[in-house]
Amino acid sequence: MTKRHSIILLLIGLALAGGAYWLFLRQDGLAQEPYAIFRSPSGDYRLEVYARAQNKQVFPGQSGDVPGMVFLLDRDGRIVRHTEVEMVQLVQNPVWDEGHVSVKLLFDWSY
Repeated sequence: MTKRHSIILLLIGLALAGGAYWLFLRQDGLAQEPYAIFRSPSGDYRLEVYARAQNKQVFPGQSGDVPGMVFLLDRDGRIVRHTEVEMVQLVQNPVWDEGHVSVKLLFDWSY
């Protein structure tokens, strides 16, 4: 095998390794658009739920099964609290009280 063939094989191997990393091993980021938004009755705060971007194929009806993050933001868009959730579809029906928001079994925050 010539030196040229060795270099070509090395470059092909690197390209395949990079493709495998991109498909399977990279850390997925958050989606650009929120999965859901819930506003407080006063309008001063909101919960934004973001799904993690997934490289894997999902079947119809499974889009909410992905993990994600929940952010509590004030009127100016500053993050007050945040947490990770195992499935974004679990964030439903937040209960807003004066200075307090909760979602059953996920979080109970004062702000």
